[in-house]
Amino acid sequence: MGLGHHVQSCPYIIQLPMTIYCIGRNYLKLVQELNNPIPTESTLSFLGLGLPLDEISLGSMMHSARNHLSAWWVVLLPGLLVFWMVFSFQKLGKILSQKREEPVVQQV
Repeated sequence: MGLGHHVQSCPYIIQLPMTIYCIGRNYLKLVQELNNPIPTESTLSFLGLGLPLDEISLGSMMHSARNHLSAWWVVLLPGLLVFWMVFSFQKLGKILSQKREEPVVQQV
């Protein structure tokens, strides 16, 4: 029962640094790409071209409110949520890209 047996029984210890490296490297790209599907799904579902109407989504909630014009909040709240999510992901992506471009100063 040497060190080799211990490493073979715990392969996730070897894979963990690689996983952290890959996630860190692609995290900025992931955050920036999350802006695209949110408004796309909402727009397509609102127009009736996306998910079926019996599926719950922000776009289908706004689509169902088209028949009830007096219930303005049914359109406003999902619309604000879509705006907030897209805005938040854009700000997060901007902050992460600025942090990535900052030079790292090491004190010797």
